[in-house]
Amino acid sequence: MKYISLLLLFSLSATVAAQDTVLVAMGKITYKRHTNLQGHMPLDGNTTLFFHPERSLFVHNDAPTNSRTVGYRDQPGGGWDVSFGDSTGFPVLKLHHEKKIWFKDFIGFIGYPEISVISDTFGTTVWTIDPTQTRTIGGFTCEKATGHYRGRDYEVWYAPDIPIPSGPFKLGGLPGLIMEARSTDGNVQFLFTGIEFPLKETIKIAMPPGGQTENMDFAQVWAFIHEKSRQMEREALAEGVIMEISVGEIVELNAK
Repeated sequence: MKYISLLLLFSLSATVAAQDTVLVAMGKITYKRHTNLQGHMPLDGNTTLFFHPERSLFVHNDAPTNSRTVGYRDQPGGGWDVSFGDSTGFPVLKLHHEKKIWFKDFIGFIGYPEISVISDTFGTTVWTIDPTQTRTIGGFTCEKATGHYRGRDYEVWYAPDIPIPSGPFKLGGLPGLIMEARSTDGNVQFLFTGIEFPLKETIKIAMPPGGQTENMDFAQVWAFIHEKSRQMEREALAEGVIMEISVGEIVELNAK
């Protein structure tokens, strides 16, 4: 079992927090994201979570940096495939104590021309922990936990010796850092590739600049996108045009 005392580090972090509202990461863990999602932007590849007891920042290192639109004609009337990019890696900022998330994404309709910063809730998953099942990941003894998050069942391995309630993407809420996560349907995986703890470089855990902060939270954005899509289809049909807007599958299958 690998164990690192956090007492000194937590004391240091308290001093940092008292002097500056922007906290400095104490460590980072890297994952390889593998998904089998239909019609969604390519965010697979290398990802990083910078963590601190109070907050964490997850970024998609291999995300496209520029948006693009591609036309195709594999169906009657053709169509368009829009892929959005973000130079900051579509970050997900998690505020652990406040149970709050801020993340960047594109809403993709007229009136929302730039990337949006959207709020969400954190730590809502009810986890079932099985301490009898253990694995060693990155030199740390990990325990197994299972839980349901927005339409998918997950199996994760977390490290109790790193008491950071965070993990890849929006996952978190366990009494330890999530080192690896898989959905049981096999369509979403975040596989451990490395960890640096304590972290040698200075990384501030804050939302990277850019983006328009929205008044809508994730659930409201979800409802808006689906209703706007159906509205545009109805309006097109009234003009004699058959239009089908596909939002594409994402990690979250619902907004609950």
